[in-house]
Amino acid sequence: MVETTRQAIAETADASSRTVAPGLAHELLDRARHPKVADRIPVLYITVPPAATAPACSLPFARSLNLPVRA
Repeated sequence: MVETTRQAIAETADASSRTVAPGLAHELLDRARHPKVADRIPVLYITVPPAATAPACSLPFARSLNLPVRA
């Protein structure tokens, strides 16, 4: 009777929590594995529609961070 994290979250949480929970679980696990390393870079998890392409996802982030973007 093993239930995956994804199934448990899907049954008990709303959409925004389902988006945040896997990333939070990963970050907490990473911090537990590397407790003395303070300069680790956080990971950003996003949910996108199935038809989304990599450029369609990355361009808004690049623009919001004022990174150069090729048109």
